[in-house]
Amino acid sequence: MPIISAYADHPTRPYVRVEIDWADVPAATHAGVYRVDVATGECTPLRPYICYDGWELLLSCGHGTFWDTEAPFDTAFYYVTTSSEAPCIPLSLAETSTVYDSYTRTEVDTWAAADTGQTYAELAGADTQYDVNGTRGTITPDAVSASRYALLDAGISDYGARINLTAQTIPTGGDIDAYGINARWVDDNNYARAGMTITSADVCTLFLTQVLGGVATTTTLALTATALNIHTVEISLRGDQMRARVWAIPGAAPDWMLETTLDATLRTSTMVGAHARRGAGNLTPTVLSFDEFIVNECPRCETVTADTSATPTTIANDGGFWLKDPVRPCNDRPVPLCQTSGVPGCGAEGILFVGIGPEVYASNSLSLRPMNRRRNIAITRPRGDATTALRLQTMTFTNRDELLDLVEPGSPLLFQGPSEYGIPDRYMDIRDVQVSPELSDLRIQIRSETLPYNTVDRPAGSTQGICGTRVADICDLYPTWDALAATGFTWDDLIRGAADPAIANPLRRTWDDVQAEFVDWDAVEAGGRTWTGLLEGD
Repeated sequence: MPIISAYADHPTRPYVRVEIDWADVPAATHAGVYRVDVATGECTPLRPYICYDGWELLLSCGHGTFWDTEAPFDTAFYYVTTSSEAPCIPLSLAETSTVYDSYTRTEVDTWAAADTGQTYAELAGADTQYDVNGTRGTITPDAVSASRYALLDAGISDYGARINLTAQTIPTGGDIDAYGINARWVDDNNYARAGMTITSADVCTLFLTQVLGGVATTTTLALTATALNIHTVEISLRGDQMRARVWAIPGAAPDWMLETTLDATLRTSTMVGAHARRGAGNLTPTVLSFDEFIVNECPRCETVTADTSATPTTIANDGGFWLKDPVRPCNDRPVPLCQTSGVPGCGAEGILFVGIGPEVYASNSLSLRPMNRRRNIAITRPRGDATTALRLQTMTFTNRDELLDLVEPGSPLLFQGPSEYGIPDRYMDIRDVQVSPELSDLRIQIRSETLPYNTVDRPAGSTQGICGTRVADICDLYPTWDALAATGFTWDDLIRGAADPAIANPLRRTWDDVQAEFVDWDAVEAGGRTWTGLLEGD
């Protein structure tokens, strides 16, 4: 099964690092990660980077790292990893079935209700013929040439149904001429059934029958089997098609063995259950046992996934705003609230948030006056989202240039802030940017920036990755491990991209910690293994 872990511990930015491990699922060469809002269930795919396919990242030896640079503030969420190449594991029949009965209860003179809650409402003959003994449901027919059945309403007419059969003894005198499943039961004279017949010589036959107006039409197939084995009988009903098969337990299900076309009067009933009948001449009121009764409309399976729902993540906001580029998160900038920074001009260096302009929600109708009509006709559409302007202030020319670098690519930006200000997170399509001096002397560096925008949907696409030290950069600067260790770098720096070893990080590991995981480095080298081989799982 895959493994997923989330770490909201980036030292300077509100990012979440999500690591996935699909190494034990060889079929999965690509995998994706979704953020799931705990309260609403809304799913948002994380942007992959480097090598990707759609929303999925090309894994390296089954491993991948995603950076959630758009995670909301003050909101509980968790992550799910999925792969379009992951296998689909069949669920147990008890988990997927419309009807499931394990007969693990104890009942006298009734079968009561199945594990899935449906009540056995049609019990032919005296109640004393029906019991549940804690492991099986039993029918003990008290008369010959009379059908006995325990039926319930499955609520569907197209399904696959199976049941396990165990005859306690070989019949004497006459046969057990019906032992199996009663399906699409309308009344005593109109129904379908499939199962086994058993003779006093222990000769077993698979049969498939439809009964119309009390007249039975049957097809059979001789079996090489003993009645004292446990057998599974299965029937499939799809419209007017009915098929049946039987096999001994343990064993795999064979291909369908019998097939017939049902009459139109037997295509809609939803009653189904166990069926037993003693044939003419039978001398023994044999106890016929049933187990593992299953009805399922369509077998389902569960795609292999992993999630962090047991430990949801929340990124607390300390009152700050952020202006982000989802494609180029290296450009992301905090935009502190201007009013808290002092006066004049807010008195702090950086890109500062001043406010949001008036919000305009475009008309949702167009009024037309066709010819020869006195009054207009209104053509309506959904009202658009907000069109407004983001107002910022920069304190230095460098800050101004940082802001212009952020808006220069032209891709939509994400504005995020604390919920208490009532400004929702918005993806913004920025229009013409206006930069105005705060004072008449143009040499004064304070500038006021107005960013008109339309609110847009979250754009699709990959990310260029987060800022910080890359492994390739470090290896170019420090060609040996000793040289790298001498600088104070750790594995944590390589993974997280934190180039400054002075940054406090409770998860930081030392080289001694890393080396302690390997008892003998010389033994690794003596085996002829290379670092590349280790990375590739050699």
